[in-house]
Amino acid sequence: MRILAITTLLLFGILATSAQAAVPFLNATCPGGIEVHADAGGPVYVNGKEARLKTFNANYYETTYQRTTISISVNPDGSSAVSYTARGGANGVCTMGVSNGDPAAAPSSGLTASQMVAYCKGEASGQYNTRPRNVTASQPMRGTNGGFVVTGSVSLGAQGNPPFQCLFDGSGSFQSIDWL
Repeated sequence: MRILAITTLLLFGILATSAQAAVPFLNATCPGGIEVHADAGGPVYVNGKEARLKTFNANYYETTYQRTTISISVNPDGSSAVSYTARGGANGVCTMGVSNGDPAAAPSSGLTASQMVAYCKGEASGQYNTRPRNVTASQPMRGTNGGFVVTGSVSLGAQGNPPFQCLFDGSGSFQSIDWL
């Protein structure tokens, strides 16, 4: 009887812990025009449609939209990060902040230097439908407009190595990818 009572208490403890796991409020924009919005505790919307959310633990969630997996993670400081993995191996970091014109969700700054490189590689690999490992990209440099520039190329074998540059504004927010 004592073992049954202990087992029951452990089971209730596990259920109570998993019930506390809740997706945070966030807005993000991913390459390919994918807008992600989550209310605190859910639901999660992708391009305005409610998405089915898979909870792995209190700090990690995933949903799928048109063969693209969107990952939501909660950092130890409580901030959120959103990334994507698309068909063909394209992947990268989504820009956190304004979604559907919601200025209250605007971040105080954009991407870090390493996130700019990852985002740029994700954009290029997605446009050429190739894996990010086939894309090389430099560290960000200050551009003439006060923003940042990441340059690189895509290795397409016999098709060549088209060069590109990704432009970010002064706060590190992605602006565009230009093919050179």
